[in-house]
Amino acid sequence: HCPPPKIIEVDTIEACLQMVAYGHGWGIVPKIHIASRRRLHSCPVVWQDGSTMLVKTFMLYTQQALEHPASKLFIDYVLREYSS
Repeated sequence: HCPPPKIIEVDTIEACLQMVAYGHGWGIVPKIHIASRRRLHSCPVVWQDGSTMLVKTFMLYTQQALEHPASKLFIDYVLREYSS
């Protein structure tokens, strides 16, 4: 009987990248975070049907953020331009 695999969870993408860089496993991170990591090998995650894994991204904000004109302008822009 094989022992269960050891799983380490980290709370930041940077911690994940550092652990991989030092040979402590592997990680799945958004593409934007690997551009400057030329030492690390990377490849897209592809499902069995050939489609690439896509990450659903959410915008988080508080009601108070809508009270600030600059924040409200940005939030409204993102919701208008990028919401499906």
